[in-house]
Amino acid sequence: MEAYIDGKKVETIEMPYDYIKRKYDIFYNYDLEEGPHKLVIKWINPNEKYAVQCKDMVVYSSTPAEPINPYK
Repeated sequence: MEAYIDGKKVETIEMPYDYIKRKYDIFYNYDLEEGPHKLVIKWINPNEKYAVQCKDMVVYSSTPAEPINPYK
């Protein structure tokens, strides 16, 4: 998998099948400047036998959060 922030590739993520070896948190970045950003997680080698599920996202900010539409 690859992570992109604002169109720039920032990380290649290894996600082995073995749950002991793979990351629990797919991606995080605590060094972003405050303001709007676009995060894209791209599955670069999809396999129809497997699925990747993203159930949660945490956003840290000095202002209250507005609802996020992940399909926008």
